[in-house]
Order: sequence, then C-alpha cells, then structure tokens
Amino acid sequence: MGSFSETAMTTVDTMRENGKNVGLFRIRLWRPFPYQELREIVKGVKNVIVLDRAISFGGPGGPVASEIKSALYPLEKRPKVVGFVGGLGGRDISPSDFEAIVNRGIEIAKSGSDREFEIYGVRE
Repeated sequence: MGSFSETAMTTVDTMRENGKNVGLFRIRLWRPFPYQELREIVKGVKNVIVLDRAISFGGPGGPVASEIKSALYPLEKRPKVVGFVGGLGGRDISPSDFEAIVNRGIEIAKSGSDREFEIYGVRE
C-alpha cells in the first residue's frame, strides 16, 4: 500500500528470479476494505507478511496488519500473518530491507515470536 509498493514489486521480482516462492498484493483502497478479494488472493498461501508505515497505538501493531488479520479470521484455513512496522519518521526502505523483512517474516512464521509485530529500521 502506498509509496513502498514499487520498491516491494522490484524486490519480489528479484527474489522470484532467485527461486524464492514469494508474491505481492497491494491494497489500493482502504475503505471499503477488500475483504473478499483478499480472501481469494491468499487461498493456499502459508504466510502473509505485512509492512505497515504506522503504529496503531493501543492496538496489536500496524493498522493494515490488524485489518488483514481481521479479514482472514473467519477462514478455516488461513495463513499466518506476520506484521512489521517500518519507514517511521520518513525512513526509507530499500530493496535489501524488503528482502530482510521477508526473510525475517518467514523465520517468524516457522518458529514463532513473542511479539505481536516487529519494528524495522529503528534502534531499540
């Protein structure tokens, strides 16, 4: 969603050329949220990695990840949703950053995490 989409598409194309089984979907309209379209797109997908550019204070991470989790909740077979928040304070996210986020997301999906989401690119 938004300005990171082009960089994400470039990264996904490169990762696919290198044999990674990854894809990308972009949300172009926030409301009405495309629940049915999203459910169709992720059929058979094991993991969904979401990068938000904002934190929903008091909530479980970013608003897009929360909305996607909500959209997929009714599905009997639903993918694991792994949320990241990045690009805070106007920070850029490069193709190598996207690749690192995808790889970390896959790792979290396999082994789990004690966090609801991870913040990328900000020192803790």
